[in-house]
Amino acid sequence: MSEEKNILVLYKNNGKFYNAVGIDAYILNYLFDYKVLKNDRCGFPDNAIDNVKSKLNSTMISYQIVYSDRNPLIVDFKGKNKYKEYAIIAKNNSVIKNRINNIMAKIENLDEDELDTILGKIESILG
Repeated sequence: MSEEKNILVLYKNNGKFYNAVGIDAYILNYLFDYKVLKNDRCGFPDNAIDNVKSKLNSTMISYQIVYSDRNPLIVDFKGKNKYKEYAIIAKNNSVIKNRINNIMAKIENLDEDELDTILGKIESILG
């Protein structure tokens, strides 16, 4: 994560989708559970933009929307901006989700007895 980056950037092309890349995609994944693709990108349909902007406003994450056909929209919370805090949370959340997904992939390959043993251990740990 770049130390200078302090604003979430959304890209609106001529189609019906908004896109985010890098850590911004992971912030959107954390806030909305949007899927992050292998190239660290995510997108959402244009009919969700009001919800996205509302959430970014309520969490005080500064953002910019880059349009292909007009000037960008910039919302900057300046000293109250929570972008960096959410970037750290989103990065940690991504690591945890990846670990859980790796465990799930391994569990799916277990036979019934192995699965029963593993689930029993997990249940005893969790109480």
